Amino acid sequence: MALPYFTGNALAAVGAPADVHTAQRNPLGLVAAGLGADGGYAEYVYLLGVASTAIGSWVNYDVGVDYSTALLDTDVAATMLGRIAIAMGATVAASYGWYQITGAASGLALTASTDTKNAFATATAGSVDDSGAGAEVLIFGAWSTGAVSETTFLQAFALNRPHMIGISLD
Repeated sequence: MALPYFTGNALAAVGAPADVHTAQRNPLGLVAAGLGADGGYAEYVYLLGVASTAIGSWVNYDVGVDYSTALLDTDVAATMLGRIAIAMGATVAASYGWYQITGAASGLALTASTDTKNAFATATAGSVDDSGAGAEVLIFGAWSTGAVSETTFLQAFALNRPHMIGISLD
C-alpha cells in the first residue's frame, strides 16, 4: 500500500501538491502538511481554482463563505484583504488543487524583483514584486529568499500563512 503524500491530518488528504483535479477530491479549505520546495515542512490548503491561474500564481481565498479564490491584483480591491496562497498547479476555473501557505515556495514575481525583500501585491494579476512604490500593497507573512528567474518568472519565497489587510503604502 502506498503511503499518502500528506500526513498528520484528521482527514486523509488526496493528491500531491502539484495535482490538479477536475472534480473535488478533498473538502475545500482542508489544510495538509507535506514537503516544501526545499524538502522541509510546508502546509497547503485545498481550494477551487480561478481562470488564468498558473503554477506559482498568488491568490486571495475566502475562508468565511465558500473558499473561493481570486488572483491577487491591486486593481481589484476585494483581493486585497484576507488570506493569500500560492498555486502549486495550473488550477484554472472549475478545477481544484493545492495552494501553499507555509514553508519554502516558488511564486510568480515581476522581473525586477530581487531577493531578501518583502512581497507586495501588484497590478499584474497573480504576481508580486519587492517594491512598495505606487499602488502596491504589502503581503504579511511572505518574503523573497532568492532572485526571480528571468525565464520562468518564479521566485523563491518563505511563507508563513500570508495575508493582507488592504492598506496601500502609497
